[in-house]
Amino acid sequence: MFGLVKEEERYTLTVHVKDRAGAPADADLVVQHLAEGVDPVPAHVGDSGTLRLRLKPGTYSLTSFLEVRGGNGADSLGLGFLAAPEIRLDRNREVTLDGRELREIRADVGRRTETRQLLMEYARSAHGSDLFGAVQVPVTYDSVFAAPTGKVTEGEFEYRTVWRLGKPMLEVRGVREAVVQPGGTPTEGRTRLPLADVGDGPFTGVAGKAVLARLGDGTDPADLAQAAQDAGAAALFVTDDRPGRLNAWWGTETGDRPLPIATLNAADAERLREAGRVDMTGTRNTPYTYDLSEGHPGGVPDRDLTYAPGRRDLAVLDTRYHAVKPVGGGEFRYSLTGTFPVGVGFRERIDLPAERTEYVSTGPGQLWHESVTAAGEALEQRSGLVAYRGGTRTGLDWFRPVWHPWLGTGLGWGQQRMGGQLRFNTPGWGDSGPDHTGFGDVWSEDGGMSQTTAVYLDGELVDEGTGSTAYVWDAPAEERTYRVVTDTALDPGRWELGVRGHAEWTFRSAATPGTAGPSCR
Repeated sequence: MFGLVKEEERYTLTVHVKDRAGAPADADLVVQHLAEGVDPVPAHVGDSGTLRLRLKPGTYSLTSFLEVRGGNGADSLGLGFLAAPEIRLDRNREVTLDGRELREIRADVGRRTETRQLLMEYARSAHGSDLFGAVQVPVTYDSVFAAPTGKVTEGEFEYRTVWRLGKPMLEVRGVREAVVQPGGTPTEGRTRLPLADVGDGPFTGVAGKAVLARLGDGTDPADLAQAAQDAGAAALFVTDDRPGRLNAWWGTETGDRPLPIATLNAADAERLREAGRVDMTGTRNTPYTYDLSEGHPGGVPDRDLTYAPGRRDLAVLDTRYHAVKPVGGGEFRYSLTGTFPVGVGFRERIDLPAERTEYVSTGPGQLWHESVTAAGEALEQRSGLVAYRGGTRTGLDWFRPVWHPWLGTGLGWGQQRMGGQLRFNTPGWGDSGPDHTGFGDVWSEDGGMSQTTAVYLDGELVDEGTGSTAYVWDAPAEERTYRVVTDTALDPGRWELGVRGHAEWTFRSAATPGTAGPSCR
């Protein structure tokens, strides 16, 4: 007795993956059948560099972010984007994701910079299917690449790179790159120190000197930093035997150590060793930033992928971050387009008050969303979606008085009615800049900020509470009069600003049958 099972129509897709030297490479893939209602599936290519898939007929997209040899020497490590965005599977086919075709992606702005943040992302849509992938590139990778894909003919495809560049936090004479590490204390200005090369240790005779050490396998970075600190080292430089940038936490359980700590690759460590001394310049707050974005709609081109924006490609912002006394803060500018509607990144530390020059990519569809904080996270101000114009130079101010309630386009969620429920959000600390909506921490005891928001129905109080929000849960269906009131105050002992704010909005609203969303006027 026997049985037969007839397989539905399928074909074999054979995928080969090669590294930059042409050798077989293991890789993680995303396989997307470009059809409505079909989710992407992961697949893994093993050490053989070959994977065979049995798939239904149709059009498919393959993508992979592959770890490869970098572009900065023998111990460099890179990340490469490989894609076959349009595979018509109407018979058995073979596809090669070939690392030998990778082109290095760079940003050239005509001055020395370091990469603060780097984003690689792609979008593919066709036949009712939408696929989005992104990697916020870890510090470990010192170079990134993409391979040509050709233009798609079905649907849309785009790859893009987004950079945040700034002045290097630490420049060491004769060294290509010194990567400042978390857990140390960044140095400011120029410092000259004798060098003690201790290798794997011990840390003897290093008091008052810069130390060059090697992080061996199994050694905890924090323990190595503690040994350097206990020995009186004035600065610590660390290298290792692995490709890529060394990046780790070097601090204590409670915070940073009182010495600068940076890592070097093997080539730079040898250069420092030969110099026998350290001549370094630290810059805690960069005087300039570059927020850059370059996309390749349709496909990754077969050409040099260096992005070298000209004067007409960038907007220049003379930006001032106001504060009445020194305070720590954070800021970042998120890049969005129609194809990439979600900005990816994180706020970076900045000491306020500050002034600096900011260069921003422009072009059709390029929008930016900006977020700035002061006093840690106690106060945040957000912009709406901003489109800058290339070739222009303008001023930009953050936290410039007078702070006041402001219903800007960066609100997040705003005034809404859904049936008998009304929701109100009235952030209390916008500034005098264009469309800056401000949110304050009014719940912490040491925040020094307070806000109370209330809503009245036909003159009768129906809700009141701490913060920027208020609600009406059982509003009458007929048109009635509502009034929202918010009051804000700052503790002058914390902020040195005795500012009180008061704002009211009066409007009429009625239920709109079958409609969810704003219906207030």
